[in-house]
Amino acid sequence: MRGFVSRFLGARGGNLATMAALVSPLFLAVAAFCVDTSSLFLERRQLQNMADLAAVAGAASLSQANEAVLRQLQANGVDPVLMTDGYDPSIVNGKADNKTRVWVEKGNYFPDKGRAVEDRFVAGGANPDAVRVRLARPGNLYFGQSFISRPALGATGTAATKAEAAFSVGSRLLSLNTDQSVLNGLLGGLLGTSLNLKLIDYNALAATDINLLGFLDKLAPKVGLTAGTYDQLLNTDVSVGVLATVLAEVVTNNPTAKAALGILGKDAVALATKLPVGKLLGLGSLANASLGSGAGYNITANVLQLVSAAVMIGGKHQVDIASGLNVPGLLGVTLKVLVGEAPVGTPFFRIGAAGTFVRTAQIRLQLGIRVGGQSGNPLLGVELLNVNLPIAIDIASGEGELRNISCASGPTGANVTIAAKPGIVGIYLGEVSSFSDLNRKPSVSKTSIAKVQLYLLGLPIGLVDLDAKAEVKLGEKTTSLTFNYNDIQNKKIKTAYSDDLVSSLSSSLLKNIDIDLTLLKIIKLPLGDVVGLLGVLLTPVAPVIDNLLFGILDLLGVKLGEADVQVTGVLCQRAVLTQ
Repeated sequence: MRGFVSRFLGARGGNLATMAALVSPLFLAVAAFCVDTSSLFLERRQLQNMADLAAVAGAASLSQANEAVLRQLQANGVDPVLMTDGYDPSIVNGKADNKTRVWVEKGNYFPDKGRAVEDRFVAGGANPDAVRVRLARPGNLYFGQSFISRPALGATGTAATKAEAAFSVGSRLLSLNTDQSVLNGLLGGLLGTSLNLKLIDYNALAATDINLLGFLDKLAPKVGLTAGTYDQLLNTDVSVGVLATVLAEVVTNNPTAKAALGILGKDAVALATKLPVGKLLGLGSLANASLGSGAGYNITANVLQLVSAAVMIGGKHQVDIASGLNVPGLLGVTLKVLVGEAPVGTPFFRIGAAGTFVRTAQIRLQLGIRVGGQSGNPLLGVELLNVNLPIAIDIASGEGELRNISCASGPTGANVTIAAKPGIVGIYLGEVSSFSDLNRKPSVSKTSIAKVQLYLLGLPIGLVDLDAKAEVKLGEKTTSLTFNYNDIQNKKIKTAYSDDLVSSLSSSLLKNIDIDLTLLKIIKLPLGDVVGLLGVLLTPVAPVIDNLLFGILDLLGVKLGEADVQVTGVLCQRAVLTQ
């Protein structure tokens, strides 16, 4: 017996078969695990591809993102179930069906390298530009389903589309008809120099547009930038003179405008007057593009608007012109202008996505206008002599908001909506207080605007001061203006109006005038007669006064109770996956 045991323990035959029998179940379990794991990995990759494709489809049709996502999934053989509660992939744990649960979120994507990748998509927002799609479905097990329940597979895809438009808000005329002495006095006064441009020069500048990015490509070397991005250029200071010189280089179709810009570019004061380019222009996502890459973008800007805005930003903010303004039809004109700082972060001309703002500067001006002539006669008992009109105008900052950009079929199908609001306007005749303090509302009191010669039986008995004041208010009103592709290509100007319009400054003031004769009740004269005599003097020169005022405001980029809006380019980028 002892020998049998020894022989058995020392035997080596059949050891492989024995070991195989012992480890075969382990090998089979490992093989089954590998097959199921590989299968789940492949399903997970397929699910990620589905999420990415669905996100791109949703971002390409933001207004109907849910429907677009479901259609894309169904087209790829997925049986989707749209979920409305919070994202929870564990909801599919243990499910026996093969349905894919779908969560769709619209929001905004911020390609900021300073943010963690998972924080770059922010759900919600009034103007979404991105879609996040999350999918969850039970994975398939081929060997392990007898031992464990089907695991949940999840995938997330995020895609964004970037639709942007170039727009400006303010005043845009194709021509000016204000006397050149006024325009030179105003623009030169803001610069602190003396200009001698002709009216034809101003009209040439007003009629000339340039390619904006082509202009910036020419500007960059002038400030020492031969490489980098447009954002670096926006953070650079440049003089008005250099801006004018570069504008002259890119203007090729208008010799008069080119010559006028050349004159301004050589002015010593203009060369010394600097401004940050970023206060003049905002480029949106194009700011991250490389210098020299703007040739493919057809975005235009007006030369006169660029020049006047640059002067207002970099030049003096207060102008006082006591003489030298020669306006035919008027005995004399004086002008004071106060330009407020533009609101922070709102350049004059801007490229941006929905939610982007541009705002005009707050403007105050005082006009002293002397009107010659007389009205009335001794037989009427009263004669009105030369009239002095002290007029003050306070225009609050107006604004335009880019509300929506639709690029259903690319740029040719683009529609851009701008919500424009003219600034609140106060027009005053009389003695105005707090004119120089932009933080205080002006107030008006009566002042002498003319002398009245009184007669008794045809004989003069004395001069009486005619004291008067008037106040006209124009409220604010937001108007939505929509521009289609043809409007943008044709550079169409659309105008937003306040509830009250001023067609003639003189008539508006006369309708609201409050007058007194200061010879205390010795002579009682119906005030209607005096207003009528004022009308006789002012009616012939009313168009002259209006042209004077509106020309000044046009050069400053504002209007009374109106805001001109122009969209000069649109960028419709396709939906792409984000990182």
